[in-house]
Amino acid sequence: MTFSPVQLVIDNEMLGIIGRILKGVIVNERTIPIDLIATVGRKGNYLSEMHTVDHFREELHVAKLLDRGGWDEWKASGSLSLRNRAHRQAVNFTREHVPEPLSEYKRRELAKVVDSAQSISYKLNYPGQRTARRCGRRWAAPGCRPI
Repeated sequence: MTFSPVQLVIDNEMLGIIGRILKGVIVNERTIPIDLIATVGRKGNYLSEMHTVDHFREELHVAKLLDRGGWDEWKASGSLSLRNRAHRQAVNFTREHVPEPLSEYKRRELAKVVDSAQSISYKLNYPGQRTARRCGRRWAAPGCRPI
């Protein structure tokens, strides 16, 4: 199996867009203020209204990888493809990201999952053996010596 950090960045961008589409448009008294519509009217400017300022970010998804500029702007900024922009973002993330340490509870639960997976792997690789035991940090055949 292979893994591409660049593809992960692109997939994350697509999932953000899809998630926003699936959320749909919420229509209720809070999101569609009838009194404001009556006041501003059909030809008015809703962008200058506080209601718009307060709510537009909930409805807007700003893609980080997609270039929304025109052709000339894109050429002037280096003509980067989607892949190039995703690569740049993946490199920046790996350089700058500092993961939060796992809590002790999460460490114990993760160790249980790893132990279970290693036990299953051992049983698949050594089907004739009836038992497996921990040998150092890995599962091994009976009588092994820790490495």
